[in-house]
Amino acid sequence: IIPANIPNAFAGGLSLKNAYIGVTTGLIEILDEPEIEGVLAHEMSHIIQRDILVSTVSVYLMSAAIVLGTILYRISRYNMIYGGRNGSRDSSDNENSAETLALMALAGMVLSYVIRFVAQIINLAISRKREYIADANAVRLCGYSEGIADALEKIQSHSREYSKEQVDDLGGDEMLGLYIFNPKHWILPLFSTHPPIEERIRILRNMY
Repeated sequence: IIPANIPNAFAGGLSLKNAYIGVTTGLIEILDEPEIEGVLAHEMSHIIQRDILVSTVSVYLMSAAIVLGTILYRISRYNMIYGGRNGSRDSSDNENSAETLALMALAGMVLSYVIRFVAQIINLAISRKREYIADANAVRLCGYSEGIADALEKIQSHSREYSKEQVDDLGGDEMLGLYIFNPKHWILPLFSTHPPIEERIRILRNMY
């Protein structure tokens, strides 16, 4: 139980053996029993589907790709600065070598930023998709959709935006993506960790 008055919940742990669900005191205060059941079922789905593990692995893989691009850039830059000081090549060879190393350094830098951008988009897409799946599984676990739908509606209406103090109470910006509701809005949905909550509620209310 997280001592915070913001209604929210999240799942953690990389395996079934060490998994856990965190709920805030604010969530317990405003939701009734069927709604809390819906939230817990949603978070249980994240655990059963190994969503935390999948997200962690995807972050590691993306970080490795970013590091490789950065290494290429740094090696090329180092050779461009110091490589020309050795050897007995003539000036034309040195100029060609310098141009090649400069292009490699530029390619490495661009690749590093492109990989970082694409990796972030992929990770966010995975996160949004798994929120829909967790909502659907919550309905299957509970046998009805109104619990989780009403819970999301109440959670959203309580705080459509979080202050810096509220974000800190929930563990900071890095943690918001793990919670059942992330109020941080982006101009493009492509950059959001969660699908629009209105869309989630609409889909849930059209289920059995």
